[in-house]
Amino acid sequence: MQLTDQAMQTLRKLDPVVIPGKVVVTVNTLQFGRVVCFGFSDGTLQYRDRFTMNEVYTEQATTNITSPLQVGFQWETEGPCMFCLGKTLEG
Repeated sequence: MQLTDQAMQTLRKLDPVVIPGKVVVTVNTLQFGRVVCFGFSDGTLQYRDRFTMNEVYTEQATTNITSPLQVGFQWETEGPCMFCLGKTLEG
């Protein structure tokens, strides 16, 4: 099987994407795979265009919630989960 010029594609290298001081805990795609959503350990989200990796949805929208911290949720100190406590008490 021979490859024709029409069947060949080339990849181009993008500039590095730097996310300083954050740990990525989840990666999801939105809008039929056109937007990549990164979830960070501090509860924030970042949306990036899949093709350019430029940040999208950067405007401040007061009608959309993108982070639990944005609406006043506070994380308590880590402790055992309620399910684990129930199993321990039952024996």
